[in-house]
Amino acid sequence: MTSRDPDPLGNRVRQEQRARQLPPEAACVYCGQDNPEVLRRAKRTVLNRHEPGGKANDPDLSVTLCLNCHELNTLRQAGFGVDLRRDPTRTMPEKLESVLRGLAAFFALLVDALMSWADKVSAFVEDLDANCDEWRDMGTAQG
Repeated sequence: MTSRDPDPLGNRVRQEQRARQLPPEAACVYCGQDNPEVLRRAKRTVLNRHEPGGKANDPDLSVTLCLNCHELNTLRQAGFGVDLRRDPTRTMPEKLESVLRGLAAFFALLVDALMSWADKVSAFVEDLDANCDEWRDMGTAQG
């Protein structure tokens, strides 16, 4: 087997590792990508857990993001003043401040993502109106 030949055992092991690291039906909350086969770069999964307030401040508060959106969000944390240091002298109010700032950075990007999704739905409705007059009469369209 050459280095470019697929390794079925290794692939299965990687898929099982990804399944353990992420919740079922995991998808990036920003871009919506959820296909684990395309969500790979180098030898890492592209979907991973992100702690909006910083792992040092609240390790239990996490969301699933693709690596691109994760990197974008991590870069924004610093700009929003999120303290990511693991410093045992930091107090609960100091950690809470960082969590709130991190959530603000996360929600600012989420607003952009939601507006993008809304624009795509709007464009889809316009296409349906232009190309499929009867679509509005379908029962599911009235939902």
